[in-house]
Amino acid sequence: MNILWWTRRDLRLADNALWDDIQERLSEPGSSLTILREPHNAEHARISESPLALPRMSSTRQRWEEQAWESFGYQVRQYGLPHRLVQGPLLDYLAKHHVDLVVFSHGYAWEERQAEKALIATGIAHQGFHTYTLFSPEEALSAVLEPTFTPFRKRIEVHRGAKTFALGPSKPPEISPSPMGAFTLPARPTEADAWTRLHEYIRPHGPATQYKTQRNGMLRWNDSTKFSLYLSLGLLSPQRIWNACLELEKQLGGSEEVYWIRFELLWREYFQWVAYTEGTRLFRPGGLKESGPSRISGDARRLNQWITGRTGDALVDAGMRELAATGYTSNRARQNLASYWIHNLQQPWRIGAAYFESQLLDYDPAANWGNWAYLAQCGNDPRPIRQFNTLKQAETYDPDGSYRRKWAGYNV
Repeated sequence: MNILWWTRRDLRLADNALWDDIQERLSEPGSSLTILREPHNAEHARISESPLALPRMSSTRQRWEEQAWESFGYQVRQYGLPHRLVQGPLLDYLAKHHVDLVVFSHGYAWEERQAEKALIATGIAHQGFHTYTLFSPEEALSAVLEPTFTPFRKRIEVHRGAKTFALGPSKPPEISPSPMGAFTLPARPTEADAWTRLHEYIRPHGPATQYKTQRNGMLRWNDSTKFSLYLSLGLLSPQRIWNACLELEKQLGGSEEVYWIRFELLWREYFQWVAYTEGTRLFRPGGLKESGPSRISGDARRLNQWITGRTGDALVDAGMRELAATGYTSNRARQNLASYWIHNLQQPWRIGAAYFESQLLDYDPAANWGNWAYLAQCGNDPRPIRQFNTLKQAETYDPDGSYRRKWAGYNV
């Protein structure tokens, strides 16, 4: 049997039902494995209405994903199973090679699901796995997905309780000997780095025990988990994080600080199922609301000021410069940057979302576009308006001005 693993956001071997299935199939005589990566078209911008050309993916993000692929290939080789690694469009490969079975991880945003439909249309046998989310559709969705997060969270927590996920024994990832290119962040796109971060962060007396209190910090590396850098490429499973939190909560006799990591995992989960159920509606100018914002075109001068961090607002300029330099900025900063673009500069939310898509190393289509729609009042937000006062935010979350000085050079 010729098996093709169509990799997507699943570049790990631990806690991966897809990989477990492949190993079992490869035990059959005559079976072979090819692992395919589809490089993104970095030249293709999602939003054609932008007044300035926005690439689909920055060179930093391209390099991050390429190195994740290289490290993943090293992990696979450690198992000693016959395989080969290839890159290119899935449908082109299927047209030129004999494949008996395609295995893949399900995606949840519209483009990802369209790609799956294209695979199904070929008539080639296929099997999909839910490796990116905490739950399958049967577990996550009631008759209709709740319109806002809180009732979704409450339903899941009542159903799930304090139960851990059943995870099989996992071989700890090997540390890749290949040199990793320099990134400004103290992180590397490898499964081994993901495991190291998990165990360093979620432990007694570790940063997780202060997560809820410190999560809005914008400067220190341990102010937040940084798990999104690994989750976005599937280098770490959300179930592994969930279980680690529950185990630490049990050791501590309960901890709201640690629980809040699971709370945020449920936010991530909710956005996946919003994207899954809403399809193209999430990407419309008016988002999920029939009466949402309708403006499409933006102002080139304002876009350039915002992108380059020259708006004159110290917090916004610091956040935009950090994003451009590192491919990352904190959730607190992201909310302020998006709010400023939408409400202060009065610009189309989709152009801002498209720019974030191009830059973020932890880009996740459902979370990125869902959060932007949320802030633009055309997503899953019960509030009539969600505008951040950036001056007040800076006073609250950067009281000594260290973040603004570091990234924008402002003396505050």
